[in-house]
Amino acid sequence: MNELDGLSALIIEPHAGMRASIHSMLSLCGLTKIDHAGSANNAVRHLTLKSFDLVLCEYDLEGGQDGQQLLEDLRHHKLISLSTMFFMVTAEGAYTKVVSAAELAPTDYILKPFTADRLLERIGRALQRRNVFMPVYQFMEVGN
Repeated sequence: MNELDGLSALIIEPHAGMRASIHSMLSLCGLTKIDHAGSANNAVRHLTLKSFDLVLCEYDLEGGQDGQQLLEDLRHHKLISLSTMFFMVTAEGAYTKVVSAAELAPTDYILKPFTADRLLERIGRALQRRNVFMPVYQFMEVGN
């Protein structure tokens, strides 16, 4: 039984080649419900329509907003739930800048380049954490 079976993912990445690459890695990991967004606006549209278990977001988005600002907007407008696993995808050089700027931290960071195995390992860890905290998230979302 694959632990990722039935999970849905949204890839937010401006570059089509990288989107395709991440998509195939997620497919290799057993995910079948995968949507794509090429921009922050497009991502917001997707997240307004449905919720995802996992969001993989490139830090360097085009159009003025970076992945961290997008994450803050999504949390502020409650477009992603507390249980959504949000991964910031970034090149090594940007990582320190990203981490120091991150007040609302994503679930995890994935540094480029990465392999499907590494991605699976990180998602697996995040999933275990999410399963432990799920009752807390549910209480918090109803205002307890």
